[in-house]
Amino acid sequence: MPIDIDAIFSRGGKELIGLLDYGVRSVRPDLLFVFLVQEYRLHPTAPKALALYDIFCAPQGAARVSATEMLFPNALQLENTMRPLRQNFAQVQEALAKAAAAPPLLLPPKFIFDALDLHLRKKSPALRSVKRRYRPDRTPLENLPRGRMNAGQRFFVDKVWEPLLRPRLIAAGFRRISSVA
Repeated sequence: MPIDIDAIFSRGGKELIGLLDYGVRSVRPDLLFVFLVQEYRLHPTAPKALALYDIFCAPQGAARVSATEMLFPNALQLENTMRPLRQNFAQVQEALAKAAAAPPLLLPPKFIFDALDLHLRKKSPALRSVKRRYRPDRTPLENLPRGRMNAGQRFFVDKVWEPLLRPRLIAAGFRRISSVA
């Protein structure tokens, strides 16, 4: 029976950590993105928006989501929305480093990622697979084929997630991700 990921996101706790841990270990960026967008909507900030974009949406994003038709270079809307936000954030950071008067930090709209989130929820094969195959009564490792990570998954966790992505997400304000993988 398929799981309801939104119910798990809402309940939180050990079940949520297990699902997100599985998402990292199985390299399912669509699942992580959908969760983090929900978190972003609760308290949208420029650092959160930029982290989500850079990690999951940018052409060189280390965990780029599967909806390439919704992302640059195939679609420009998200890219164009992020540009002024990125420029403003850089100006504020530069002014703070010089101890000068900083321009006001733009507050990004909470709906920036909604179209991409909806697209992934409807069309992501990775999310459908998680809904069908993930069993909350098992550990994240037990949910993996043969109960262990393959070389690619291990590389992602050890060389990408732990040293690069998780710290960036935590620094941006996604605190609930700190205990994942």
